[in-house]
Amino acid sequence: MAELLTTNEQYLAAKRLVEVCTTTIGNAYSLITSLSNDKEITQMQNFIDSISNVKLGYWGLITIYEKGLKPLEEEEKYYVQQGVTLPEIAIAFYGKQELWQYIYYYNQLTTDILTVGQELIIPNVGNLPETVLHQAEIFSADLTNFYGILEGRITGN
Repeated sequence: MAELLTTNEQYLAAKRLVEVCTTTIGNAYSLITSLSNDKEITQMQNFIDSISNVKLGYWGLITIYEKGLKPLEEEEKYYVQQGVTLPEIAIAFYGKQELWQYIYYYNQLTTDILTVGQELIIPNVGNLPETVLHQAEIFSADLTNFYGILEGRITGN
């Protein structure tokens, strides 16, 4: 399992990665406007989504480092109550609403609309880098597709 950020060098590297992701997302959005093939547009949107997830993951690790948050001892189950939102759940378990995305991605949710009684696994903060690495693997696959699109456009294939 990957480690939380523990040194200033790791922290600065993570901040730089977030900056690179932001620039790459901007460039990809610029490129997407020139695409006409629906498959290419979908692949590019998947690429943008993957970069956004990696950016979000590292942003969360930066937040954990900056705020000095401590991990839960272990994963916990939570059953959604009426009217409760992911940010409220994050506040209850982590003390910071900004970390709701970890619950979202860890549970592989596709919407932030929760249903009463829905079971959520609240990840140990120490497991969060593993979730980020999973998103990075998806990002890597999408990056390969992205370069395939570019290569095809450059060579006319």
